Order: sequence, then C-alpha cells, then structure tokens
Amino acid sequence: MEAYIFDLAIIALLALFAWRGAAKGLVLSLCGLAAVFVAFFCAQFLSDQFYVPVGGILRPIVTQTIRGADAEPVPSNPEEGYTVDELVASIQEKGLFEGFSDFLEQGVANDEVGHGPLSPLDALAGYLSQAIARALLFGGSFLAILLIWFLASHALDLAFQLPILSQVNTAGGLIAGLVKGASKGEGLGNQFLSNIREVDAIVHVVRCFEDSNVVHVDGSVNPLRDIETIDLELIFSDLEILERRIAKVGKGARMDKGLAKEQGLLERLKAHLEEGKLALTFQTEDEDELSLLASYNLLTGKPVIFAANVAEEELADDGAGNEGVARVRAFAQESGSEVFVICAQIEQEIAELDEEEKAMFLEDLGLKESGLEKLIKASYRILGLHSFLTAGEDETRAWTIKVGTKAPAAAGKIHTDFERGFIKAEVVNYKDLLEQGSLAAAREKGLVGMEGKEYVVKDGDVILFRFNV
Repeated sequence: MEAYIFDLAIIALLALFAWRGAAKGLVLSLCGLAAVFVAFFCAQFLSDQFYVPVGGILRPIVTQTIRGADAEPVPSNPEEGYTVDELVASIQEKGLFEGFSDFLEQGVANDEVGHGPLSPLDALAGYLSQAIARALLFGGSFLAILLIWFLASHALDLAFQLPILSQVNTAGGLIAGLVKGASKGEGLGNQFLSNIREVDAIVHVVRCFEDSNVVHVDGSVNPLRDIETIDLELIFSDLEILERRIAKVGKGARMDKGLAKEQGLLERLKAHLEEGKLALTFQTEDEDELSLLASYNLLTGKPVIFAANVAEEELADDGAGNEGVARVRAFAQESGSEVFVICAQIEQEIAELDEEEKAMFLEDLGLKESGLEKLIKASYRILGLHSFLTAGEDETRAWTIKVGTKAPAAAGKIHTDFERGFIKAEVVNYKDLLEQGSLAAAREKGLVGMEGKEYVVKDGDVILFRFNV
C-alpha cells in the first residue's frame, strides 16, 4: 500500500516542483521539494504508530461489509467459520476485493497482535482493516502537511510581494511585474520587457496615496521617483537593442550607404538615451529615419498614460488636493503624456458589480465614470483614435480607426471589398439618429449626408456604405 502512495507522492512532488519553479523560481522549488519529503516521512511515522488502534476501530465495519448486513455473527470457533472458497466467492460476488485467495489458502493462523488462531474471514478483515488504516493515516497526514506548507508559502508570498510599479495595456488585458532592475533580470525581467515591446502604448500606474498598511518597496511614496525608475529600466532595455543593432549594421556600413546612414542614426539615438532621455523625444532628420526609428520598436518610443492611484476619499475631486497627482500632471504635460486619476480599490469593487449596481455605486461616490472608462478615453486620445458606427436591424457596432481616416479606408475596416468597391457613404451623427429614431426619419429631416471618397470620418458618425465589386 505504501508503495503506491509513495508513487503518488513522487508525482505530486514533480508537479509541485514544476509549478513553483515556473512561478517563483528555484528557491521556493527547493522548499517545495523539502516539504514533500518532510510530509512523506511524517506521514509514514504517524501511520506506523497509529494503524493498529485505528485498524481495530475499522475491523468490525470491514468484517460486516464483507459478510453482508444479514449474515450471522462470526463464530468463535475458527473451524466453524467460512471455508476459503465460500469467503472468496462472497467477496467476488460483492465486487469488493479480488486476489486474496492465495493469501487465505496459506492458512493465516495468527494476527499481528497475537490473539491466536483466526478464521479466514477474521484474517482477511484484520488485514484489510490495518491496510485501510495505514492508507487513511498516511494519505491524510501527507495532504495535511502539504496544505500547511502551501498556506504558509502563500502567506509569505503576500507578505513580501513587491508593489506593482507598472501595468501595461495590451490586447485588452494588463501585464504587471515591472520593478527596479528588470533590465538585469529582476522581477519578471526581460520576459516582461519582451512581452510589452509589441504594445501600442504603456499605462503606468503610479502610487499617489499614503497607507502604512501597504509598504512601498523604496520605503516612501514618491510618484516621480517611481516614474524615473521605470523609465530607466526601459532605457536600459532599449540600449541593449540598439547596441546589438549597431554591431550588426557596423559590419556592412563601409560598403553600403544605407547602412552607413542607419549607423549614424543609431549612434545619435544611443547617445540620446544615454543622457536619460526617451526615444519619444528624439528628433529625426527625415522620413527615412522616422521609418527606421519605428522599426526598432523601442519601449521608450511608445506613448505613456499615467494612472494616478489615489485613496478613495481623494477620488471625488479627481485628486485635486493630492500633491503627488499634481506632480504627475506637471510631468505628463512636459512629456506630452496623458494622466487620469483612479482608486484601484474602488475599481476592484466596481468590477464585481452588474451595470445597474455599478451606476448606483458611482453615483453614491459622486463619480460620473469609472477608471476603466477614463483609461479607454485616454488611450483613444494618446493613440489618435476614434470610432464610427454601423447600425442595422440585428446589431450596432463601433469600429476604431485613426483620426483623419477617409471614408474608403474606414469601410475597409469592415471588409476589404467595401474599400475596393467604395461608391459613397450615407452619414449621420449618432445623436441625430437617436433623436429621430430611424435612418429614414433622419433622411426626411435632411440630417443624412451623402459623402464621397474624400470625406474624413468623424467621431460618432453612423455610416451606411454603398459599394460594388
């Protein structure tokens, strides 16, 4: 029995080791390894010490289960008991256990505590009772010790968890984990930086509240210091990218004018970053350099949105009385970034509410919109995006496009055939359409315009495209 449990313990060990290793690293993996072995040996000790009394408690239950509820009590004289064949046939008929005929035919005469000769039924019941007792004691204590270790490990994780300094919006989700030293492998390190390199913008959540229960990794709250920490990590990561590119371009720059020009751009850009400046503020000399700069996909070349995280009581006035928020806003204005104020604790509560409860909750707080809605608006502004609408009997949909997009390109967002065969577009503002109740009524009022290929789509336009392919 113990052999099978040991096999299960090894499987649990490997799974635990792999999970903890992937999630937290080698140190906690070794702790998990030690915990499994400690749990195993403790479970073995407990089962050895207590299986006899526990088996004695289980023995009448096992005996009656094998014989059946309606059977006569076990005879005191073993020779008057069941024969081996009768007992095995009874067990197999009930489908309880198999493979004990050899054991019974060997004629077990004494049990482990020396109570004298036993009938085959008593011998089997005693054996099974003690086996079940060992299994229950071993398995229960093994799982209990592992559970205690897991809870203790989780508590330590929470106690020593570093504050999240940065969160990045990508594909509708948030990636968290950027800390000081990330460019050198701290936190999620280069894995995190490589993941966010493909995003369009960076959302940096900056702590602007005081709370003695939430310890800051640097010992005090200073939003500009946190911003500088993150910017430096992004600069270090971008410098590694540029140095690798310089080494590659330098080999062919003497023979290729295009590579020579790129090498000059790279050297200037590297010097710019080494001064602690972001690639976003770097000035290119022509369109070719601008195209090359975009191809490097530098983290410091991406627009930034600062989410100033404040206490609940500072949310209603949009952080107007918070000195940290004022400093972040001043910094963002200089760098051309967006800023909005949130309370992460409130956002967590809002996320658990339905639409009706959410509206009531925001009204009670004196808020017009949630932090998520603020983030969406800030993202649209900094990325130069807006939306137009298409409406039909089945659904109404919003389509996101760049500001300045003309009607044919907007049609192409729906389907390439719309752009290829574009003829004209019927356009009405969504507010006018809501007031009139239908497109036909809006046409009667002269609110629907007929636009051609040069029409620049506006935010909130409801458009019906005419095309032919």
